[in-house]
Amino acid sequence: MGKDATQIAKWFGNNLWYKEVNEDGTDLSSPDTFKNIGHLVDGKLVREPSYETVKADHGQVVVELLDEDTPTISGNLLQSDKSILDFLGEGCRGKFYRIVLDLGRVGGKRQALICGVAQFTSKVELSANSRRPPYEIKVRRNENAITETASGNLDALVAQITSNITIGAEQYYYIFEEA
Repeated sequence: MGKDATQIAKWFGNNLWYKEVNEDGTDLSSPDTFKNIGHLVDGKLVREPSYETVKADHGQVVVELLDEDTPTISGNLLQSDKSILDFLGEGCRGKFYRIVLDLGRVGGKRQALICGVAQFTSKVELSANSRRPPYEIKVRRNENAITETASGNLDALVAQITSNITIGAEQYYYIFEEA
């Protein structure tokens, strides 16, 4: 860590790919292929811990216990065609996905966030002055290690991914950076 101007991200990757998986992150019996959700205006990953506050009978805080955090990927889509609105409104409901979010280039190297198990929030929200639907994805901790093979079309998504990616057991995601 420290100051390094070459590590400043000048732009966001503008791509988010998803494929349906089982609840535990394993591939479906007939494995799905990655699909691009469409052009993104923006995207962000937020992961912050939450705490459960335990109070004594008199109201004084005794302890704050670290609770399970739930990383969230959210942003806005540039596209708002019927297929995207149908997917966000109903098509994603109750399903689990592997997510690849292109984070762009940092220091001349491509970065991508790869989530083993995640769920889209099923909602459609449009306003009169902007037809840019928001998206929200809740990332789940995978119980077992999940491996996505480069030959499984991950390399075609982010061309610099040339080897298998493994998201460790009890992890939410893996941040890939090209060598």
